Amino acid sequence: MDKAEHILTNYNELKSDLAMLEYRLNHFKPVTENEVIGSLVFEKSDEPKVKSTPTNQRSEMIALNFREKMIQENEELLADLSQRYIRLANDLDNFEMALKFLKGDLYDFAQSMLKTDSNWDSLMREFHISRSTVRNWRRKVLDHIREVYLKMGFSLEK
Repeated sequence: MDKAEHILTNYNELKSDLAMLEYRLNHFKPVTENEVIGSLVFEKSDEPKVKSTPTNQRSEMIALNFREKMIQENEELLADLSQRYIRLANDLDNFEMALKFLKGDLYDFAQSMLKTDSNWDSLMREFHISRSTVRNWRRKVLDHIREVYLKMGFSLEK
């Protein structure tokens, strides 16, 4: 199964994934440095304070290193979400662009195939065609998309 067939088969799920990624990007809330450092600090004790010791310095260094790592992890998470969103958005845009070049009944057929409640039986009823014609038209749609992908230099690999 190449990219064109994968997108055609899972179009609605991919659109949902894109909306979810967009939501996660728009509402991205990284863990703040103070929350991370605060979680490492123990409550104050009633005992008298002890002057700086190597143990205290070590705790401070761990907290500072953890803070830097948390910043790095938040940046990596945001970069990963952004890259996944951009990749999926580009794939869907390219796919939708390829569909726009379809002519006549094939364009309408392709649009109907992408509806959430669409299946082969509903396509047969809507277009008054046989199951084998649904299969043939689906193949023609896929062949057209693949041809457009090749002409535009898009990859068909998932």
